Amino acid sequence: MLYFVHTAIFVGGFLAALNYSFSFILIQLTGFTLATKQPAMTAPALAAKMHKVRDPEALEKLVDEIVHLMRSQFVAVLGNIMAVVPTMAVLALGWYFAFGSHVVDADKAHYQLHSLSILGPTPFYAAFTGILLWLSSVAAGWVDNWFVYHRLNSAISHNRRMTFVFGESGAKKIGLFFRKNISGFAGNISLGIFLGFIPAIATFLGLPIDVRHVTLSSGGLTGSMVSLGLEAFKTWEFWLAVIGILVCGFLNVLVAFSMSMFVAIRARKIKTPERELIYRALRERLRAHPLSFFYPRDRAAEVNLITKN
Repeated sequence: MLYFVHTAIFVGGFLAALNYSFSFILIQLTGFTLATKQPAMTAPALAAKMHKVRDPEALEKLVDEIVHLMRSQFVAVLGNIMAVVPTMAVLALGWYFAFGSHVVDADKAHYQLHSLSILGPTPFYAAFTGILLWLSSVAAGWVDNWFVYHRLNSAISHNRRMTFVFGESGAKKIGLFFRKNISGFAGNISLGIFLGFIPAIATFLGLPIDVRHVTLSSGGLTGSMVSLGLEAFKTWEFWLAVIGILVCGFLNVLVAFSMSMFVAIRARKIKTPERELIYRALRERLRAHPLSFFYPRDRAAEVNLITKN
């Protein structure tokens, strides 16, 4: 609905931030996952396995952990696209049959395809969005630590007003609810603010900065294609946008994960020789089992064998 609301730049950014934040929280509360969003524990999980990188067995476990995390992110990207594309198509078609007009007009649809093209600034915007995804995970971790440090779970559970209104068991459930979800709330709200406000601020300042998130871009592309019709599938404009979205997903994941890994390395004070061991082990895994980044290792080995034969 925000598409039809014409407001000042900052008001539009604020509304977009609210829309994104609410949508991301809804995804969280319904048990789904937003693709490319780094969990708050990514960096700590990596740091925990970096204590003995000179030990071959420990290094192997670290590489396994990195591969597992990367694979989960790529699977989340695929799952998001598979969910968003048909959902957006149904909504766009439903809107058309209900109101006799497309959600996205033809001019906006062509602009959307052009903006997602791999030949444009999409890779740069996608990498920048990866940094924002990482920053949201930092915010999530900080708020989670703050919540635990100040024992807010206990404070909510034993608050007089809370126990008076909701009862002791109700107050305890509310405390546990926030303890379980506060990290996700912080990450989703901060990400929504980043994705909504930063383009508005950049436009106001005249900076060539925008965001490209694979899930949101997939929805935008689908809405545009419903508007343009089947003939648009035969155009290079569409296929360049598809490639742009695939690259967008890859860079969203790669940059966000790389930032988390950088934090883990700095936290463990890993020196250059040990870093080289990690990078070399990752390169060897990528060379020997490239599909393990997308399939579990046994399954990847089977696929590699089938491919060779």
